[in-house]
Amino acid sequence: MRVVYLGTPEFAVAPLKKLLEIDKIEIVGVVTNKDKKVGRK
Repeated sequence: MRVVYLGTPEFAVAPLKKLLEIDKIEIVGVVTNKDKKVGRK
């Protein structure tokens, strides 16, 4: 199965690592948001 993975970086790392361990899954892309600027006030 070919998969494009979407997730927020801090939250998405653990599930992505598990998916990479499964032989029948091919990760073909990963989509995340850009880091937000600190102190946008």
